[in-house]
Amino acid sequence: MRNESTDNSAIFTGLNEQPQISGVYPTQLEELFAEELMDILWVEKALHTSLPVLVAMANSEELKKTLSAHLKQTSHHIKSLNMVFATINKKPVALISVAMADLILETLEMVDFSKKGPNCDIGIILAVQKMRYNKISSYEKLRGFSHSLQIPSAVKLFDQNLSDEKSGNQKLIKVVLKIITEDGALKRGNGQTASHETSRQRVNFNSNTTHSLRSVGR
Repeated sequence: MRNESTDNSAIFTGLNEQPQISGVYPTQLEELFAEELMDILWVEKALHTSLPVLVAMANSEELKKTLSAHLKQTSHHIKSLNMVFATINKKPVALISVAMADLILETLEMVDFSKKGPNCDIGIILAVQKMRYNKISSYEKLRGFSHSLQIPSAVKLFDQNLSDEKSGNQKLIKVVLKIITEDGALKRGNGQTASHETSRQRVNFNSNTTHSLRSVGR
């Protein structure tokens, strides 16, 4: 039964106030670039606080390692984004991404209802893949903006972030295929038709994780 005290919607409290872009931009492209940069900064920060929850709920050791590596990537990406902000002489400000906020919230609710096991692992992988595709799209746009605005240092950083996202997605594909194969073999070996899952384990979203997520973008 779901923990009734859990309120995942609270993690986005205080994140609906979108900061104004200060300064006068000579071109619309520079404004779009700044907005996209603030958007992806919020995404990386939000993932940095939500990924530990998914690591805790993952059953597969390989999935845990993959998600932990993703967590480290987000730290590097946040640093690289701050460097780009410095290059354009702007303060690093996180602008909430509504689409990603919804996806992260749905993912946390999914694991809150799930039993720890193969099915939950597959659900986590599919959700994280969606997040990676979203980031790939954002970084491709930012790289294009950087080319047009002639900011070679930003182009280099976005190229690296894109490479991280694409390679990370390939690792997730390998992990999910292994989980499906091993779970199928386990069912056949035990003569089971139902999903083999470990005992239900819950994550308390009202603890430090929730507090951290509330502060994203502040």
